Amino acid sequence: MPKLSNRPPKPPRHKSGKNVYAVVYTDGKKNNLGRWGSPEAKAAYARFEVEWWENHRRPIAERVPPTLTTTGTKTDTTVSEVALAFLQYVEATKRPDNFTHYRIAVMDFLVKHFGTTPADDFTAGSLNLIREAMIQSRRFCRLGVNDYTRRVVTLFQWGVSVGMVDRVTAWGLGTVKPLEPGHPGTFDHAEREYVTDDVIIATLPILPPTLQAMIKLQRLTGMRPSEVFNMLVGDIDTKSVPGI
Repeated sequence: MPKLSNRPPKPPRHKSGKNVYAVVYTDGKKNNLGRWGSPEAKAAYARFEVEWWENHRRPIAERVPPTLTTTGTKTDTTVSEVALAFLQYVEATKRPDNFTHYRIAVMDFLVKHFGTTPADDFTAGSLNLIREAMIQSRRFCRLGVNDYTRRVVTLFQWGVSVGMVDRVTAWGLGTVKPLEPGHPGTFDHAEREYVTDDVIIATLPILPPTLQAMIKLQRLTGMRPSEVFNMLVGDIDTKSVPGI
């Protein structure tokens, strides 16, 4: 719960280009009230101040951060619009395999079931429906469902950072807890077992040289298979080891 002071925050000036705006900060987020000194900005702050005082009179357990709905923090942006922008961001900043996981969670489940829904109407109950669809698909184990559900929440948190989603929406999604072992309809994979050295020694001679080298490297370093596959020549330190 954000801390609430004894007085509502006053709107300072914020300059953007040649224009100066009145802003107010709540929960560390800057909210634009309009051009400084304009009737619209004064009216927006007056509405915010009334909402703040009404909230402050409530018992502490019932207090909520001012939503500033009158200043345009909530929009009609749809889930599909946020999803498209988010996937473009992920594709440009994440590894291809990570992007694939985001694409599956977003396109196969979120957009499929809630694509036309306004982003700020997507609630914790909506997220639970998405998660149930993942469970029913039988495509993922319990940990996989938790991971893909978390990726959906990450999308909305990113949406807050770029002004496409209201922060209260993302906060509500964060209240959904991960599935515990034994959750109805879920399954867990058996724990992976080590491959013994005698099996490795017997298998190496029948493998191509590239696979032999990959297995030997993994055996010596403890690298994950994905790390071996993704390793590039430039990742190898050839300066600190003599003879390489």
